[in-house]
Amino acid sequence: MPIASLARRARLAPQAAAAASGPSSIASGKLFARNGYSIVKLETRGGVAGYGEGAPIQQSDFEAALARVKGRKASAPG
Repeated sequence: MPIASLARRARLAPQAAAAASGPSSIASGKLFARNGYSIVKLETRGGVAGYGEGAPIQQSDFEAALARVKGRKASAPG
């Protein structure tokens, strides 16, 4: 899923859904920016990691999106 979609979904999601906890909640993320594309790594509290690839983004945009999804259940629908 492109990071732009992730950011848009995070903006539109209800704030009440952000209060998830447990091993499947998103704990951290990292951005690997390259020329022409970006790779995003999200990790849950239980240690499960997932990767996504998309268009190039700025670190500040990634941090804003991560702040919106951090603590949410990783398998929650957008």
